[in-house]
Amino acid sequence: MTPILNTENRLPYRVLLLLIIAFALLTIFAAVNFDKILLLILPAVLVVGILFIKIPEIALGAFIVGQNLWGIVATHVGIEQPSLIYMFIGMSAILAVGLIILHKKAALPNKINPIIIAVILVLIVFFFNVHRTQFPHYTLLKSCVFLAGCITPFVFLQFLSGKTEIIEKSLKYALFIGTIPLFYSFLQFFITGVLGQTSRFNAIELVHVNQFARNLGYISVIAIWQYFQTKKNTGRLSSIAFLAASILIIIMTGSRGSLLATMGAIIIFIIAFSEMSGRKKVLYFAIAMFTALIPMVLGLGTMLRRLYSLQYMDLSLAGRLAMWKAAWEHRFDHVIFGIGTGNFASILPAWAVAAGLRHPHNLVVEFYIEWGIIGLFILAILFLCPVLVWFRIFKSDDYSTKTKSIANLMITLVAFSSVNALSNSSVSDPQLFLTLGILSSLLGSLKSRGEVTPLCT
Repeated sequence: MTPILNTENRLPYRVLLLLIIAFALLTIFAAVNFDKILLLILPAVLVVGILFIKIPEIALGAFIVGQNLWGIVATHVGIEQPSLIYMFIGMSAILAVGLIILHKKAALPNKINPIIIAVILVLIVFFFNVHRTQFPHYTLLKSCVFLAGCITPFVFLQFLSGKTEIIEKSLKYALFIGTIPLFYSFLQFFITGVLGQTSRFNAIELVHVNQFARNLGYISVIAIWQYFQTKKNTGRLSSIAFLAASILIIIMTGSRGSLLATMGAIIIFIIAFSEMSGRKKVLYFAIAMFTALIPMVLGLGTMLRRLYSLQYMDLSLAGRLAMWKAAWEHRFDHVIFGIGTGNFASILPAWAVAAGLRHPHNLVVEFYIEWGIIGLFILAILFLCPVLVWFRIFKSDDYSTKTKSIANLMITLVAFSSVNALSNSSVSDPQLFLTLGILSSLLGSLKSRGEVTPLCT
């Protein structure tokens, strides 16, 4: 079987740089008029789709950058519905799937791997209780985000070759393209002025501040992987600069969960997967821990207040405590099947519902309350399957060192999502399903008898 995608054509880096600059300028200076969407968004989606055929690494890199990149575009064309950010991701994936099929480069799997099974189970349990909701508008919104921002990109990745070269270059392009949201964030910071003691910096208002920070943290973990991958000083310095700038922005957002998930994942990668002596690991661990404590050391108002606050004056913490307390009080109401998809707010106090609280900001609570014991069982499978796939890759002699290195990064990103899931995430977490999609396609790249196997093996 021939490789799924032809990647012989390469785009010169200078041309790529000009395209990125042009895209960034269009993003910043686009007219705030919804009618302009046809002039900016759809061509961008089309370009992403076509790139999946000719230069899939760039398009996958844009996918990894994800919602922040689309959020900037959407903001500057006057879009007011945040959910449309995920729609653009889904549209890009659907278009790319169509182009791949028309291009006759797709291979149908003859078997499915554990990660695909786990995601299918999540999809089934997600829609099992849709009809029981008391909040139809939110349930519909949650379902659309789940489909367009999580499941559709995951399915799309199953059409692509998981060849190590493609994924490795995609991750590098993600860091390069990721400088757009980063520079845009600093630009917005300088325009809006100095942070106050209670404000939370959010460069892309259309994207929720925690999702904005989470996306930066996700790419930051890729940056630390790239730091250990490259041997060139310029590459290492670039990775460190990207990492430092991203963490600074995350601190400015005051997103405690994103900061802890990012630094936790970085520490896991340094200790478990970096090829360093024990002394160096201790040094890097100390640096990472010190970085995590910067908000406390420097006293950056937002993060400092939010990190040590245990009072109900912190609405964020108060909301979480109220949601978890409500969940505990209703823990035996619907043990088997839960209370229904998107229906968590039905057990919340009136003030919490009025404040717009809809999901519990804890994946374990969400799966249990909305889908019962069945949901908890499937959640366990969802996080167990990537570990099984990673273990298979790690123990197999058929996989190259680079393949194992990428697998180590992917399992670290699963850890990132799992840590973040304790205080921020809902089931509609694009980063988690993107990670699972890449890991799944990586498993399918194993060569057997000199031929490229179908994507799922």
